[in-house]
Amino acid sequence: MSHETVAQEVDTAVPDRPTELRAAVRDDQSVVLSWDAVDGAAEYGIYELLTNPAEPFKAAVTGTSSRRGPLRGGDYRYAVTARNAAGESARSALVDVHVPREGSQDEPGERPGTLPSGGAPGQVLDLSRWYLTLPIADPTGEDRSGPWDVYQPKLRTFRHDLFDVRDGAVEYRAPVKGVTTSRDSGATRCELREMKGPGRDDKADWTFGSGTHTLTCTLTCDPTTARTRQECIVGQIHDEGNTPPIYLSVEMKQDEPGRLVAFMRGTSKRTVLEGLRPDTRFTYRVEVAGGRCRLWVAKGGVEALPSSPKETFSKADLGNPGKCYFKAGAYNKSKIDNNPAGRSVVRHFLLTVW
Repeated sequence: MSHETVAQEVDTAVPDRPTELRAAVRDDQSVVLSWDAVDGAAEYGIYELLTNPAEPFKAAVTGTSSRRGPLRGGDYRYAVTARNAAGESARSALVDVHVPREGSQDEPGERPGTLPSGGAPGQVLDLSRWYLTLPIADPTGEDRSGPWDVYQPKLRTFRHDLFDVRDGAVEYRAPVKGVTTSRDSGATRCELREMKGPGRDDKADWTFGSGTHTLTCTLTCDPTTARTRQECIVGQIHDEGNTPPIYLSVEMKQDEPGRLVAFMRGTSKRTVLEGLRPDTRFTYRVEVAGGRCRLWVAKGGVEALPSSPKETFSKADLGNPGKCYFKAGAYNKSKIDNNPAGRSVVRHFLLTVW
């Protein structure tokens, strides 16, 4: 067989998908993307805003890097494919990018899919669209609502023993004995609540018919010391009702593998991921678009998420929710009036909201 024939056969194979997609935000509000080279690729395709596939930005480059921008402040999402004469590869793992708005307090800098080291939680994760509830009373006396709520801009540099950066992640500690948000909840939380956006002090209240809303988390969860229930809610879509349309809960015993369970309006549940340990890193993505809620789950980081959702729920499946918002963190399912002891601990390695 001639060398020419071998080359022709190699060219007929669709290349593997690119790996190690990275993104950095520059001072001029441009985004620089880079990735590892793929054998057999003639060029690479860049895709932006995959949450809006009707009008994605697309570009083709021959190298393994590209500069995009300058961009308007906001959140962006990218993927890359490899191409040759035989076709186009599957898309790479997604990378989420936050571009600071001009004049905001956000600092430009690299925003990779893993946490940088050091700093307060609000300096290593983008918390500009969240406020935090702690399971204790405000020691300053300024917040007399019950639990301590910490808002922006204070949240950006806030740190506490119950909410800090540890072991390469933002850690949320929710001791079972503490201050609850209401008599209805009856349990403690160290949890974030979605706001409408950076620089705004009004709470998010979107509907199932208002565009696309996405929450992505890579985390570990350890509820094994909590008494009497070793269960912790790690993510929610909430609305104005008392029972969330959907929430995700980790159930785990001391010596047994745990599982991630999706509860729909508290009336039905589905196990969506099994084999969890206190140090098992896993990722979930909840997306609401077109009147439906889609859920992706996988062990590992965002690159491990499958192309198709694990579950899809209609609005009716979730009790026809009204004004909605995301919540994420550690929320115990052990009631404080039932011999409380122990705590739940959640660690975030990635947190993005769209």
